[in-house]
Amino acid sequence: MPSVFISYRRDDSAGEAGRLADALEARFGKERVFRDVEDIPAGEDFARAIDRALAKADTLVVVIGREWLGVRNAAGQRRLDDTQDFVRLEVEAALAHQIRVLPVLVRGTPMPASDELPDSLRPLARIQAHELSDSRWDYDVRQLIGLLEQGSGWQAILRKYRRAILGTAAAIALIAGVFVWSKQPPDVSGVWHLANGNVWVVTQDGDRLTLEETHRESREVWRKGVATLHGKVLEVELDLVFQRDYHYTGELHLAGNGATLTGAITLQRDGRTEPMTLTRQARE
Repeated sequence: MPSVFISYRRDDSAGEAGRLADALEARFGKERVFRDVEDIPAGEDFARAIDRALAKADTLVVVIGREWLGVRNAAGQRRLDDTQDFVRLEVEAALAHQIRVLPVLVRGTPMPASDELPDSLRPLARIQAHELSDSRWDYDVRQLIGLLEQGSGWQAILRKYRRAILGTAAAIALIAGVFVWSKQPPDVSGVWHLANGNVWVVTQDGDRLTLEETHRESREVWRKGVATLHGKVLEVELDLVFQRDYHYTGELHLAGNGATLTGAITLQRDGRTEPMTLTRQARE
């Protein structure tokens, strides 16, 4: 049974996303379909809730209407070009976590071309899209459900074999009486890239980390700090190098494949939250 995360712009396709969610909930159950507006309780951190939901999802369905690509904020900036835009972050996180991404076009909207997308989203343009039209809505939704069920079959097989492999490894460790390896913290040292072009360098000593963030334009270290590793959760503290009283705290979660860190940090002086997705640079 698939688990689906529905990504959409409220100003663009809230109606279609709501109709689609209702249909998918009727088929798969409400607990397997996530929508940000309906499913994030008041007071909960938006970025962390999205990250948790994506971690459980088989497929990210991206509902694309006529305003999805070009809608702008109050300053006249295209939202998709904002590295903190939540729709952009949702798609980036899914691509980074290697979660299946399925573009769904509504109201006759064409699929965005690669050169119309930020660099981090360009893989989206190469994915075959599915269309939902008002004139044949029920038929199109049934076809979409079939696609989701096909994908979830392979996901279930992979999960089954992953559990079997992990179970065998645990049994061998139990027989041998070696559990020291399980107490070792994961390795998060190295170079990590933010979606906005900034770079983190992480140095690790057991569960203690030192962090340096280099700005994409100045090429200077502009934030630095420390972190403590609890399992796969990093408790982060950062300070601006060139200005006092800019202290950030937050949590980042290491993906199962060890290649992505997602979460958010909060500026303590005003409570402003900064969602973050970092991708590890491949080691040679």
